[in-house]
Amino acid sequence: MTMRILTATGALLAVLAFSSAALADKPGYFVAPHVGVLVPQLATELDSSVVFGLELGYVVPVDMGGFVRPLGFEFDVMGTLPGASGGGTSEQLGEDGGTYDYDVRVTMVILELTASWRFDITDIVGVYVQAGPRAYFIQTTVDASSGTADFGRRTQGDNAFGGVFAVGGDLTLGPGAVFLAAEYAGSDLKTRLAGDANTGALAFDLGYRIRF
Repeated sequence: MTMRILTATGALLAVLAFSSAALADKPGYFVAPHVGVLVPQLATELDSSVVFGLELGYVVPVDMGGFVRPLGFEFDVMGTLPGASGGGTSEQLGEDGGTYDYDVRVTMVILELTASWRFDITDIVGVYVQAGPRAYFIQTTVDASSGTADFGRRTQGDNAFGGVFAVGGDLTLGPGAVFLAAEYAGSDLKTRLAGDANTGALAFDLGYRIRF
């Protein structure tokens, strides 16, 4: 019984995969909800955070000497809430100096426009590269204290513009494709709270692109 179920499931997946693989040869729109993890430790002291996003796009098959290579154009909206906490010492706290604690919370909304170029490995497996400009809309909140002294809360909004480069792979399944991508993106950022900073971060995404 179990073997029959596995066989039937495998056959159904194969039919769905090969039927939707034909969509790669036709122009069309797609939508792609995705979730991932932001890893900003390479450029900042912020902790990793979960990223949620929704990508909208259009794909155009391009004939390259008999080989069809889908060229895609995407608009992606993402949101994440990285943060950091810690402490230190300062000679400005008291006559003999003192310790302090801080807590940083960042609300980050990201918009990006990209183009992607896909290469088929098999009928249902492909890899792609993706690049384009990116805009960051950031609100940073900092709480700090030293012992029983509360320094209060500081909040600042910032905008920044940079770019993104990604590589990924996808598996055609059903009306779309499951994809896994790794990307690096960033921009310079000048803030009153942190001075010169950087939004640079790695990110790893898992999602599903639905063609229609």
